[in-house]
This record gives sequence, structure tokens and C-alpha cells, in this order.
Amino acid sequence: MASLTIGLIVLAAGAGGGSKFPPFDPSSFTPQLIWLGITFGGLYFMLSRVALPRIGGVLAERSDRIQRDLSEAERMKTETDAALKAYEQSISDARGKAQSIAKETRDRIAAELDRDRPERFGNGRFRHLGVQRI
Repeated sequence: MASLTIGLIVLAAGAGGGSKFPPFDPSSFTPQLIWLGITFGGLYFMLSRVALPRIGGVLAERSDRIQRDLSEAERMKTETDAALKAYEQSISDARGKAQSIAKETRDRIAAELDRDRPERFGNGRFRHLGVQRI
């Protein structure tokens, strides 16, 4: 790129004889500054009226989407915490019920054994086995 620019400078200097490169010619500074101002104003107007509002809209939509996602995540976290609490409560209730069933079963079996013990082991006989004691 630099070699192309240098080549254009040399070509312009050689073709015009003694003329200067136009951007460096002090007599053309005023028109160049006017065109710079017109170009800058036009680009600024186009950017401020077309491109920047679109970019602003995209950024606002993105911000809204992020906020919606964060609120949805918070809602889901709350629901998950509630479901976890309900699960732990149901597990605790099931353990309590299982322990009470096991206790009732142990107590019932112990009561039956205490009640049947004299019959089964009385008179030296093991009636439940059908064996006589020697």
C-alpha cells in the first residue's frame, strides 16, 4: 500500500512537471477542508439517523432479553428450591412411616411370640417343630 502511494506521488510529480501533490498543495487546502466537512457531516448524519438507532435497538433488545432470562432463572430457582423442599419433606415422611411400620411389625411379632411361647415351649415339647424334648 505504501509503495502504491509513493508510486502515485512520483507519477504525479513526474507527469505535471513542477506541480505539487494535490493534498500537499497549499492552494487546494480550502476546497479539501470544505469537502472534508461535507463528507464528515454526511457520514455523521447517516450514522446518527440510520445505523446508530438500529444498533441502539439491538442493544436495548439484548438488554431486555438478558433481564428476562435472569428473571426466568430466578423463578426457576425458586420453583426448584420449593420442589426440593417438598421432596425432602416427603422423604422424611416416608422414613417416619417406614420406621413406624417396622416398629409396629416388631411389636406385633414380639407380642405374638410372647403369647405363643408357653404353648410352643411348654411341657418340654417344641410343638412348632414337631420334636419332643429328651
